Amino acid sequence: MNIKKFLLASLGGALIGVGVGIILYANIGSDTVTVFQDGLHVFLNVSYGQASRIYNFSLIVLVLIFARKYFGIGTLISAIIVGYLIDITYDLMALTGINTSFYIALIIFLVGMVIYTLGLALLIRCELGMNCLDSLLYKLIDLTHFQYSYIRIFVDILLTLVGYLLGGVFGIGTIISVVITGPLVEFFSKKKETV
Repeated sequence: MNIKKFLLASLGGALIGVGVGIILYANIGSDTVTVFQDGLHVFLNVSYGQASRIYNFSLIVLVLIFARKYFGIGTLISAIIVGYLIDITYDLMALTGINTSFYIALIIFLVGMVIYTLGLALLIRCELGMNCLDSLLYKLIDLTHFQYSYIRIFVDILLTLVGYLLGGVFGIGTIISVVITGPLVEFFSKKKETV
């Protein structure tokens, strides 16, 4: 295995967790996957990180059944470390006591989104296995030939709806996330540098 790719996949997984932790701290509505995981957190009465691990390990089963071609060490790295880094980052952000007036919270949220989508894109580009959701989305791309950003927006809306019904926090940040996650991941994934 290429060590550089392994390290970049690990960095991608770490960035996803850090980004989500920052997004949660902003508290203006999470990215769509986190709304779903937040719903699990409320419904199952577990931490955000535990909800993330339940979500990821459940999706691993689906990936192994339906999208094995996109499964790899990167998928496992993401599933294992993201949940822990969500909890650690959120707790560290809470210790800072940063003022979360709406405009500051919006900036914090946008920083979190950039970090989160950069992490997703790194996992895609490393080709060592994507995060679970993207593995399934790329399988849908194979079947439908639709662009990633369109499929991502549809799935993001679905995740948001289910997460909200389970008790997840929905807000302006969620709407922003639905609109920009797919395009940002696509943008970062297509940068010309080779991994």
